[in-house]
Amino acid sequence: MNALLVRVQPRGDRPAGRGTAGPDGPGRPERPGDTGDPERLELDAFCAVTHLHPDLVRRLVALGLLDAETDPGGRYVLEARAVARAGRIERLRRDLGITYTASGVVLDLLDRIDDLERLLRAARPARGEVLHRWT
Repeated sequence: MNALLVRVQPRGDRPAGRGTAGPDGPGRPERPGDTGDPERLELDAFCAVTHLHPDLVRRLVALGLLDAETDPGGRYVLEARAVARAGRIERLRRDLGITYTASGVVLDLLDRIDDLERLLRAARPARGEVLHRWT
């Protein structure tokens, strides 16, 4: 299994001369696809990280599986946390054969299970009970 590691570096910790001024002047991103905000990725950067085709990402956005905003130029901008969600969607499709349209229901149920397990762990820590994660 291939692991995807993404390192997000806060703006203040960037090496000198990187990310502070691009070809468009001060405050503009230096690399294409970089929004200048480490929490957000333009479509091209998102696709490079997830190894997904841009048309597939647009389809996932249209199905409501990924949340995206549009910038003033009309390009999609996705949050960095959507990378994990896209990976989960692809694993459901590849490993279990779940269609993209059905993935929404499965993801909602998995999120609900995570929430319930979190509540259960918070309610029973003193009793020493062991809760096994199912997802």
